[in-house]
Amino acid sequence: MIELSDEAAMCKLGGNIASVAEIGDVICLSGPLGAGKTVFARAFVRALTNSDENVPSPTFTLMQYYDGGPIPIFHYDLYRVESEADIQELGFDDAVANGVLLIEWPERVSSEIFTNRLGIQIDCFPADQPDMRRVQFEPSDVWRDRLQQVLNAVTGEFDVTT
Repeated sequence: MIELSDEAAMCKLGGNIASVAEIGDVICLSGPLGAGKTVFARAFVRALTNSDENVPSPTFTLMQYYDGGPIPIFHYDLYRVESEADIQELGFDDAVANGVLLIEWPERVSSEIFTNRLGIQIDCFPADQPDMRRVQFEPSDVWRDRLQQVLNAVTGEFDVTT
């Protein structure tokens, strides 16, 4: 778990995770409305495309596709998904075979279908510091070393296994 002081720190985290992302990775972003999931996703996309890439929240389109960088990015927002049939139509299998997936509200889909999964839980705290975020990670085995590298770059010494 790490604590981030502001939006700039969240952007740094998103960019650093993007720098170690590979085809087949699935980044699952959980947290309440307004926690910073889209801020993270925007920084991730911009790190792999260009710094002024337009990165809207895919809340209504359900998916945005970005192919302006070395790895195609499929950015999903499952907040409005209501059924398993809706999920089947999103094309996760093709997307994970050809790029990296960013999934906001991943609790709407079974996480067991993704082997290269990095779960990221973002929470707001405390009330007197509205920009602070607490971030917890749930890395799959393939993400453990990469995440260690990223967190050391973002926060200094940090042990992913604790």
